[in-house]
This record gives sequence, C-alpha cells and structure tokens, in this order.
Amino acid sequence: RRRADPGEGRVSMRVAEVMTGPLVTIQQDTTVAAAWAISESEGSGGIRHLPVLDGHRRLLGMLTDHDLRRLL
Repeated sequence: RRRADPGEGRVSMRVAEVMTGPLVTIQQDTTVAAAWAISESEGSGGIRHLPVLDGHRRLLGMLTDHDLRRLL
C-alpha cells in the first residue's frame, strides 16, 4: 500500500491561497532612507522584499533587506 505524500495536496493549490499581502511597493526614485523606513514599519518582522516599480507601475526589480543592510 502506498503512503500518502504530505505535500501531495499542496501542488494543486493556487498561489493566491498561500501568498502574503497586501503588496507594498516602492518607486524607482524612492530614497534608500525611505525604503528602509518602509521596510521596517510594516508588520512585526518588517518587509524583506520590496518590488520596485517604474512610473508606469511596471516591475523593474526587487530591493531586499540584504541590499538595504549592505548600503546602511
């Protein structure tokens, strides 16, 4: 008899069921100091990844907590 894989049901889940939100983003012209303040102000553990958007709200990249610590 085959044992059930504990992760078996998870592969069919939609990402919307497990993602965190709401999404907090920053603009490409946000200062490092402002990005740091945003990352530290949200929730108990802070935000570890900030999506960076251009003026048309297109994703340019991600600013991480590691990026910020390296600069400050």
